[in-house]
Amino acid sequence: VGGGKALDTTKLTSIELGDVPVVTVPTIAATCAATSEAIAVYHLDHTFADVAFMKRPAVHTFIDADILVKAPSRYLWAGMGDTIAKHYETHMATRGRDLSYNVQVGLSLSKMCAEPIFNHGREALTANEEGLRNRLFDEIVMAVILTTGIVSGCMPGDFNSMIAHAVCYGCAEDPKTEEEHLHGEMVAYGLLILFAADQQWDQLERWLPVYHQIGWPTKLSDLGLTKNDIPMIVKKAASVRDVVICPYVVTEDMLTEAILKVEAHG
Repeated sequence: VGGGKALDTTKLTSIELGDVPVVTVPTIAATCAATSEAIAVYHLDHTFADVAFMKRPAVHTFIDADILVKAPSRYLWAGMGDTIAKHYETHMATRGRDLSYNVQVGLSLSKMCAEPIFNHGREALTANEEGLRNRLFDEIVMAVILTTGIVSGCMPGDFNSMIAHAVCYGCAEDPKTEEEHLHGEMVAYGLLILFAADQQWDQLERWLPVYHQIGWPTKLSDLGLTKNDIPMIVKKAASVRDVVICPYVVTEDMLTEAILKVEAHG
């Protein structure tokens, strides 16, 4: 019962105990931890370490939207940022590959991780801020917790993460940033870097107004970082497993250039 780190701790414990079945009750809509097999593992200093995987997802997930709508809105705010990345990262990771049926299903469904938030993310966030459940709030909650988890389950592990998450882990190398900013918030920023690195300029221009409307970070300063932190960010981002599956080699120079371009656009 709890948020992503609480649920992932339980999931990892279940593996250590011999694949004990898990039931999850998310109390915030910030990640798909409640429904996915993936487990984010951190070092004791809270920096990101690795991703582990359960053999199967939770046997049941209880989603009580009456609890979620009363939770602090910053969690849904960050959760939406993490969710939209699922669509773009899976499509980038699978580019040019011979895809299985399951992966094709996941890619088709992944559009529902992004478009509902593009169209109604602000309204859902307003409902959360006011503590008043409505249809749009429920639909966005399902996108964050369930749709993303289903897409994740359709993908081999490495297809689930890409430049957006790599940049997130790079930003989290700064202890103050890791402590004061949420995972999905940093992933949302990382998605802009993915757009720039992959030269998806149309998507960058399409999403920037939504970012400003919802209040997601568009510059390093929004995460308490400066251009002096770029070497730290790109060194970590270019080294993590998330970029191994990329259709081309991701370099520190490429990410540096992408960050500087987003700084100019954001």
